[in-house]
Amino acid sequence: MKWIVYLTTNKENGKIYIGVHGTENPNEFDGYIGNGIKIGNSLNTPKTIFQKALKKYGYSSFERKTLFVFDTPELAYSKEAELVTSEFIK
Repeated sequence: MKWIVYLTTNKENGKIYIGVHGTENPNEFDGYIGNGIKIGNSLNTPKTIFQKALKKYGYSSFERKTLFVFDTPELAYSKEAELVTSEFIK
């Protein structure tokens, strides 16, 4: 298993989400779009802002790109923490 740090972009409004995901093949899109959601999952009861945006705009309005690939989750989460700072969130 490999661990990726990814960037998901809402193509409608330019808002972005950075996260970590474990995957067998980091060079192939496995359907994971972010925040615990794979393309095709039901969004009847979205719980987060990201999930609400998916429901509002639809999966086709989002694009995920792999930023980094790591061998361990610890390294991936460390990179995510380096990128997603309080300044970034502002």
